[in-house]
Amino acid sequence: MNYIPPPVTYAKINPMGQLIMGLENGTILNAGNVIGPQGLQGVTGATGKCGPTGPAGPVVSKMNINSKGELTYSFSNNPMNIYNAGKVPGITGAQGPRGYSIARCDLENQTLVLTTENGQHLIAGKVYGPTGPRGLIGPTGLRGEKGNPFKISRIFTVNNNLIIMDDSNTAYNCGFVGITGPTGPPSLFEDIFIDDEGDLNIMSNGMRYTAGNIRGPQGLPGNPGPTGSRGRPGPMLKLHDICLRGDELIIIDEYKVEYNVGKLPALANLQDEIKQLRNDVEQLKIQIQSITGSKF
Repeated sequence: MNYIPPPVTYAKINPMGQLIMGLENGTILNAGNVIGPQGLQGVTGATGKCGPTGPAGPVVSKMNINSKGELTYSFSNNPMNIYNAGKVPGITGAQGPRGYSIARCDLENQTLVLTTENGQHLIAGKVYGPTGPRGLIGPTGLRGEKGNPFKISRIFTVNNNLIIMDDSNTAYNCGFVGITGPTGPPSLFEDIFIDDEGDLNIMSNGMRYTAGNIRGPQGLPGNPGPTGSRGRPGPMLKLHDICLRGDELIIIDEYKVEYNVGKLPALANLQDEIKQLRNDVEQLKIQIQSITGSKF
């Protein structure tokens, strides 16, 4: 009886060029090397006939340039999948019209107003921030040259700058006038004074508080000052009377105003001399009457 081998279930060539066959009963057979050496290049065959047209591929269904200037697109077969092609350089446009330059800047009620050369007013808004802390005191500047004296004829402000005008109509800009600060809280002190005893008194809410004596002892008299310049002659007054009041000489004018010439201590206890002085006063009255016509 002839042996019938099981049928071949698969056959393949392994990477070493050997034919490997598998039988139905699980047996694997190696038929050996079946790949020969590389042959020579054959002659190019004739061009075959053109095959049928294949199905239409997907097309670009949407294109857009996003806010970053990038080109994005999607295909018809998957419109939710968006592709980014990168930035797209734009075309340089035509030169625009010439703008108007700023001709003037003004501050009006803390608001910056710009005026263009064509007369248009542009309001830039408020430019004053809150008042900052006080800066450090700078070094003392050099003493300027002595200016020529002049009389002030007018003081006014222009755009919050203090202007002083002299009698020759020359204007001097003294700088910016700051903003008036808010009114502070009312003072707790109604009055502060020093009484006759030298005590410091403070009045607050209708109450009087004594802070103690702040007047020091009487100082020594100072040296006499230089003699002042002679004053202008006073108005002429008519003499009404001259008399002695105790040891003081009193002169009375036509308006009954008394002038105390001062004490005469040497005459305090000299009655005879006082009488003689009274006689001299009477004689002086007569002489003054004869000169001025005044009657006593």
